[in-house]
Amino acid sequence: MSYPLMVLKRLLTKETAADHGVKTAKDTLLEAVTKRFADIEEEPLYSLATVIDPRLGLTRAETTVLVLIQP
Repeated sequence: MSYPLMVLKRLLTKETAADHGVKTAKDTLLEAVTKRFADIEEEPLYSLATVIDPRLGLTRAETTVLVLIQP
């Protein structure tokens, strides 16, 4: 699972006092994200794009290792 997707899922599952009134919306969004991105790890182009995305701040060595372990 890509890092941005992990963060989004973690934020949507986290319950806070500020959730009053938006819990249903968060649950619906989490369900939609989970359904839409269920098979994303099986698509090598998405995985590679996530790895080489400069916004993630991976070092060159980390990127090389992640690219090499792609199926």
